[in-house]
Amino acid sequence: MASSPNSSEVSVPTKTVNSMAITQIEVVLLSSLNVLSTLIGTFGNILVFLVVAKCRYLGWQKTEYFICSLAGSDLLVCLVAQPMYITHLNEALSTRINTLRTTVTWIATLASVSSLLTISIDRFLALLFLRRYRTMMKTRTALILVMVTWLFSVAIGISASSFHRTLRFVAQYFVIAVLIAVPIFYVGIFLIVRIQCSEMKKRFPSLSRTLRTFTREKTIAKLIAIVIGVFYICYTPLIVLPFFFGSRSSRFIALRVFPWVNTLALCNSCVNPYIYYWRSWRFRYAIQNMHLGKTMFRIKSKRIDREVVNAV
Repeated sequence: MASSPNSSEVSVPTKTVNSMAITQIEVVLLSSLNVLSTLIGTFGNILVFLVVAKCRYLGWQKTEYFICSLAGSDLLVCLVAQPMYITHLNEALSTRINTLRTTVTWIATLASVSSLLTISIDRFLALLFLRRYRTMMKTRTALILVMVTWLFSVAIGISASSFHRTLRFVAQYFVIAVLIAVPIFYVGIFLIVRIQCSEMKKRFPSLSRTLRTFTREKTIAKLIAIVIGVFYICYTPLIVLPFFFGSRSSRFIALRVFPWVNTLALCNSCVNPYIYYWRSWRFRYAIQNMHLGKTMFRIKSKRIDREVVNAV
């Protein structure tokens, strides 16, 4: 903040972004963080699609549809929402484009939380119906769930940013409801793991197919739990912040820190691919043995061959 004329301190240049007084240094820092996150996140999330296209790194194809849906929402943030937010921080964004930025951010946020909810339910059912889940969850069902997730996110996201404030409250409370529901599913997952671990050690030999399946599902559940935990760390400040808009002083503080908590939430979109690399040996193996140029050529060749077959 700039000092008063009577102060002997050197004044710090400030600028106002949407009624939030932040210093020029903060603008540079926030812009730099968002640029770095955009570059890292774009590379990482594109890599997720390439790995899934080359090999099934999580073991079952249905789970990877939901992972790709989450990567798609993260990529939307990295390619569109964050570059627009950088422009917004530097006061170079028109009102109409800023509305578009808000819409894209809402769509990406809703798609992310919906994908996390879908993945949590998928993991819960996969462990609850261990031997039957493969036949229960068809590829078509998984694709329909992904499509419904995105249609819902687009519809609510556009409504929340363009129409009545009530619809924005609906979107906000949907996000809060999902963030409450996800831990409930993971409490169920924790209980299922405890019960089934003790039963399987008694009923099955160490190398049985059922035990191997259970171990794989448990590992995937742990991986997704870390992804969800990081999401909570990044988004909780942004969700809690509006509740501090009561008095004038608390409102000023909230507006003052909003660019930082908003940047933290946006930066969540660059983290997930590196969590997959850290926790999934299949993902690491796929990347370490993947030549990106050859993979891109192979994917393009498959698409051309499919088009030729269809033409014939």
